[in-house]
Amino acid sequence: MKTRLRRALAMIALIAFVVTMLPLSAFAEARTSFIRSRIDSRPARPDSGIEIVPHKTENPKRSAIWDGSIAAGFAGGSGTEDDPYLISNGSELAYLAQQVNSGNSYENVHFKLTNDIYLNDTTDWELWGTTGSSSAGKADTRDGSAIGATEQDKGDKVDEPIAIPVRPAPKTELESGTLSDALNAAGQSNTFVSTGSYPWRVDSTTYDGRTAAQSGNYNVSSSTSSFSTTVTLSAGDIVSFEYCVSSESNYDKFEFSVNDSVVLTKSGLVSWNSYSYQATADGEYTFLWSYTKDGSVNGNSDACWVDNVYIGAPLAVTGIEVLEQLDIPVNGTGTVAFSVLPENAYNKNVSFESADAGIAAVNANGVVTGVSAGETTITVTTEDGGFTGACTINVYNQAVTGVTIEPSEAELTVGSSTKLTATVLPENATNKNVIYSVDDESILSVDQDGNITGLSLGTATVTVTTEDGGFTASTEITVIPVQVTGVGVSPEAASVGLGHTIQLTASIKPSNATNKNLSWSVSDETIISVDDRGTVTGLSLGTATVIVTTEDGGFSASAEITVCYAPANTWTVIGTLNKDFCGVFNGDGYAVCGIYINTRNAIQGLFGTNRHSVIANLGVAESYIYANSYWVGGVVGCNYGTVTNCYNTGSVVASGDYVGGVVGFSDGTVTDCYNVGSVTGKENVGGVVGYNGYGTSAVTDCYNTGRVNGNRNVGGVIGFNCSSITECYNTGNITGSNGVGGVIGGSNSSITDCYNTGSVTGRYHVGGVVGSVVRKDGSNSHVTDCYNEGSITGDESVGGVAGYNLGTVTDCYNISIVNGNERVGGVVGYNDSFVDEGTVTNCYNTSSITGSNGVGGVVGYNYGTVTDCYNMGSVTGDESVGGALGQKLNGSITNCYYYIDCCASSNSYGTALTNEQMLRAESFEGFDFETVWTMDGNPGYPYPKLINNFQTASPTTDDVVFSVENVTAAPGTDVSVAFNIEGEYESHALTAFVRYDTNMLSVVGNGIAQGNIWQNMIAGGGTIVADAVTRPGQVPFMAIMPTNPFSGSGTIFTMNFHVNESVELGTVIPLELEIREFYYMPVQQTSPTLIPFTSDNGSITAQVYHSVTFVDYDGTVLSAQSVAHGSAAIEPTAPEREGYAFIGWDKDFSNVTEDMTVTAQYSANSYSITYTINGAEYTAQTYEFGAAVSAPEYTVPEGHTFSGWNIPETMPAENLVLDAALTVNEYTVTYNINGEIYAIQVYAYGEEVFAPAYDVPDHFTFSGWDTPATMPAENIVLDATLVEDGKYTVSFMVDGETYFTFTGYEGDAITVPENPEKLGHTFDAWDGMPEDGVLPAANITVTAVWSVNTYTITYTVNGKGYSIQTYEYGAAIITPAYDVPEGYTFSGWSVPETMPAEDLVVDATCTINVYEVTLIDGFNGDPIAVLYVEHGRDAILPDAPEHAGYIFDRWDGDSTNVTENRTITACYWMIGDVNHDGEITTYDALLIMRYALGLETEGNELIMDFNGNGCVDSLDALLVLRRSIGAA
Repeated sequence: MKTRLRRALAMIALIAFVVTMLPLSAFAEARTSFIRSRIDSRPARPDSGIEIVPHKTENPKRSAIWDGSIAAGFAGGSGTEDDPYLISNGSELAYLAQQVNSGNSYENVHFKLTNDIYLNDTTDWELWGTTGSSSAGKADTRDGSAIGATEQDKGDKVDEPIAIPVRPAPKTELESGTLSDALNAAGQSNTFVSTGSYPWRVDSTTYDGRTAAQSGNYNVSSSTSSFSTTVTLSAGDIVSFEYCVSSESNYDKFEFSVNDSVVLTKSGLVSWNSYSYQATADGEYTFLWSYTKDGSVNGNSDACWVDNVYIGAPLAVTGIEVLEQLDIPVNGTGTVAFSVLPENAYNKNVSFESADAGIAAVNANGVVTGVSAGETTITVTTEDGGFTGACTINVYNQAVTGVTIEPSEAELTVGSSTKLTATVLPENATNKNVIYSVDDESILSVDQDGNITGLSLGTATVTVTTEDGGFTASTEITVIPVQVTGVGVSPEAASVGLGHTIQLTASIKPSNATNKNLSWSVSDETIISVDDRGTVTGLSLGTATVIVTTEDGGFSASAEITVCYAPANTWTVIGTLNKDFCGVFNGDGYAVCGIYINTRNAIQGLFGTNRHSVIANLGVAESYIYANSYWVGGVVGCNYGTVTNCYNTGSVVASGDYVGGVVGFSDGTVTDCYNVGSVTGKENVGGVVGYNGYGTSAVTDCYNTGRVNGNRNVGGVIGFNCSSITECYNTGNITGSNGVGGVIGGSNSSITDCYNTGSVTGRYHVGGVVGSVVRKDGSNSHVTDCYNEGSITGDESVGGVAGYNLGTVTDCYNISIVNGNERVGGVVGYNDSFVDEGTVTNCYNTSSITGSNGVGGVVGYNYGTVTDCYNMGSVTGDESVGGALGQKLNGSITNCYYYIDCCASSNSYGTALTNEQMLRAESFEGFDFETVWTMDGNPGYPYPKLINNFQTASPTTDDVVFSVENVTAAPGTDVSVAFNIEGEYESHALTAFVRYDTNMLSVVGNGIAQGNIWQNMIAGGGTIVADAVTRPGQVPFMAIMPTNPFSGSGTIFTMNFHVNESVELGTVIPLELEIREFYYMPVQQTSPTLIPFTSDNGSITAQVYHSVTFVDYDGTVLSAQSVAHGSAAIEPTAPEREGYAFIGWDKDFSNVTEDMTVTAQYSANSYSITYTINGAEYTAQTYEFGAAVSAPEYTVPEGHTFSGWNIPETMPAENLVLDAALTVNEYTVTYNINGEIYAIQVYAYGEEVFAPAYDVPDHFTFSGWDTPATMPAENIVLDATLVEDGKYTVSFMVDGETYFTFTGYEGDAITVPENPEKLGHTFDAWDGMPEDGVLPAANITVTAVWSVNTYTITYTVNGKGYSIQTYEYGAAIITPAYDVPEGYTFSGWSVPETMPAEDLVVDATCTINVYEVTLIDGFNGDPIAVLYVEHGRDAILPDAPEHAGYIFDRWDGDSTNVTENRTITACYWMIGDVNHDGEITTYDALLIMRYALGLETEGNELIMDFNGNGCVDSLDALLVLRRSIGAA
């Protein structure tokens, strides 16, 4: 009775839940079956050349497992269409690969499989790449973002701000005076009118203090402020004015119009400028000045100003005023200031001219540049009237006074560079040349432009020195390491064979980081190991994670590694780069199984490349294809032909781009193909085709059910599409980052009749059908008659059909959940506009849409066109949320509708309809219900549907699968077993029983532990009833219908069993899960489904295993096995060690009873090197493997070049023949005539030399060349002379060098050159010159004769003349003696060693000495003061310090006539110490008494007056007495 009641309550709760739901559509499986039936029923395509045959999935014929050999031919056939070559096993298939890769393309040759071919034993072979997370290997970027995601990827339009200096906003209050007063030029009285809402005003706050007219529409968008005047002018009259603009550049503008025609436009920042307009004819003219603003932001001061308007006849120039003098340094500049009179003259053009451009140059704008020291004049001339004015230019050399360097200190990374800036002072210094140097060139380099580059870690000082004056400045540069900012690892997910290795590659960011140290670790050391180079070794079956961590910064990245059974044979592709397969390959419905590829090479698959070929009726199954490269597919890597009726069920993994389950890259045709295996890559990754190229490429009638994982452009069928795709679908789970789609990742072409039911997960541009729709060659791309039923999850630009659209999406719908952050839409996430607008038309959404910003039922973010669309699903977001559009920036929306209760608060885009209105066609104004839309045909979904893309899905009842885990445990131990559920559903009630054998098992404790599904039930408010043991051998579990629905796949509960010790090893203990009742509701279904009495079996196998590890000589794991107790381990393939021979193992492993490590044993080999020269043997050497190799000695003959032998550092594991080249050298002979090249010849060493012929001109004498008999081992130059007969030469020589040469005939007057100059000398004459100056009949040489100049040195002391000396140039200088007065210091004169070629004035200083007189306090030894006293003067002593109980006596030391440093001490007497013995005693009291009684007449009363009352009496004696005896 209670059981019936619980069931009744469960049904009531389900029915109540259904009643509250809106009617939803029916679902995917019917649509999937419909499309599949259309594909299966299609006839063979007429252009394939092969009959399409069904794949042989039941009882196929199979070949023996390939042994790795290559056959000598095929099994039969002649290669024609009627008699194709037959391939029956792996050896014959390998023969085809060998032939094609050797260059035999087999063009138009036919092949046919006769059975399934097994390249490896796939028994118990866990499919590679099917375990582990699809999102493994994400690098740690420290900001949580996925690798590869950039602002460009996100599709954002980013406007970078431009830094514009902003001037103060204009005043808003009017100044005094009228507008005409402010505008008219001096002497003018024109009337100006400013009307409207924003009249011009008078302003006296412009930047130079002038009073001008200012526009009046500050900060008012979409407004105009204008003023005008109308006057009558004669032809030639002018209007001129000055203007200033401060506005938003390119948007807000100042315009000047004449008779409604704009003649001047200015925008942005324009300082005060002038403009003139000249009337072309007599008549009335209207002049309009205006400032116009657009509808957006303000810029700068947002105003313009006009001043000094002159209207009338052009005024003639009457004169010019020019600046009188301008002083500028060499290389400095200045401007000649001038004023053309009158101020408002019409033509103020002037020209500038320099009297001496060698001193000062001037340009057309009056800017003067100092060229050299001196004085010149710049003349300014008016174009009108030719009035002139002159400015005196004084160009002087500005001496350098100092230099600074910036920055004063800096840090620089190793390998990076920056520029130091030296500033020579003053700014106008003439010579600004500087020299850079660095104190440690191993740390830092610096060039003479101040560019520094960090070389190694440390600190160095860069010093800049001026060429003028030698002033210096320094900066301290610390070279620091380049910090690591991140790390990546490739591949991010991979599989490795048991006992095999795979290489991971870490990439540190940036690539020039200083500390590139890494550490490698693994999550489970029992499954894999990794060395410090990233080499991973498979130890046992399973999945573990490899983590690489940087020493600098602790950044990390990870890769998920699955250890699988390692196949024996590695496949080599059929067809490589430039060696294509061009034949016809008919699989005849058979498959090639067990393909194993693990390589770094590109273009991988069963076939590498095919061109103009056909591959048909072929499957690739139970395979693993991995390439650390690109262009990888299960069937074909690169397709340039036709691939039809083919499939892949294996794993395809690549680290690069263009990766597909069937075809990696296609520039041909792919039809009727499917993939169910997992596919992983980087970019352009697809379940069927990675990249579908341009031209005639097409993908038709294809589907994918496998998992697809990548980064950019990732799709269930195609990664990126450049051509057409028709009638394709995906049901697999798709994961990526940017451009992720259920069918296509990215497309710039047409997509028709396609759909998706798999889950799609990404970050940017994520869509149910296509991630990104982009433009192609200026035309839009199209998505037509497509729909999505899979869940969509992303971050930005996420849509049910398309994530990002720049094309046309039409006749499409979405009926699944879409989750995102920004730009999230039920149909399109981001509908963009570029040249042409993105268009969304005739589309709808029925499911819930969730996001943060820009969330819409149809489109999230719209720049384009949206028309004839509607939304029924709920829409949730934080801002910019709408039932139809989330945010409309530009573009348009027409005839769009949404369910009124779809979101809490919708924007105004689109029309809201009630549910009753949504059920009537007339509510959807503008919809075409004749050719596009219909309300009929599917009672499960009564809202508008598309005629050409009809929503036909129906409910299903087989969505849920229960299972029991199979586990292994040793006798006497405890083990946990999981009981699982898998499927998509909502809400259920469950009654289940577990049965087990009590003779072998017992329940531990309560037995049942909660799984995640159980916890979901509790969270949903369900009542859980679970009893560990109702009766022996049976455990019931029951869940009553929860208040709130729950869903998910996972573990319902686990049970803990104890395996009895008596159970024999190898015993399989059965476990049975019986489901008595299960009420559930599939996703989107409107009524519950009951699954009665279903069951599944699991088991616990009793067994003990030992670990047996086979290792190589270096510890590399060759095989890691888990061996049952007492069994033999399987000997791995004998390892190979370069240079050694394998001789066996160090242990017996035939009866394993404990964990053990077995190590390979080797013996060493020896090899020879044969040395040859030009192919002839020279000598030979023998080395052991790995020994150091040194080349034999060889003496190179003269005139030859010897290449040497290219020897290895150590002996490799092979015999070598090393050849060296000995070649005869060639040298050149250069023949000169009178120093000019006449001819060049090339000869081999030792070859006979022949001088070239030379035709001697008439009246000339030719000396000929001194030619050697044979060519020596060097280049030579031979000189000959050609002398004209009867001509002679006069050589003028200066200090042994030719100064001038005169050539002429006898009797010619000799031309004498200008007198030469020589430093410190005066030219006297040419020695040897004929007296008559006539050329004799001989060559003569004349020599310059000089006299040495004399110069004076004037010696001064403290600026006053002391002595004058005279020396010849170059004579040694001896300074005069100087008698230094006592007490003075003489600096001496600084003169050069020898006399220069100029008079000198040198000054010395003679200064009186100053000494220190130090005053010391004799009471405590402290210093009192330091006096500075000139030589021979007295020190003026201050008052001595006072001390209680003491009186100052004297200064101990001489303070007069100070001639050296001295110390003087202040001395004191103690009051009461009359006898000066340093203490007060009774004797002192007696002396004072005697003095007081007149018995003593000598004494110092200041010392005896103890009480200080001014007199010495008996009281003083009494006080001293008391002191001496200690009484006071």
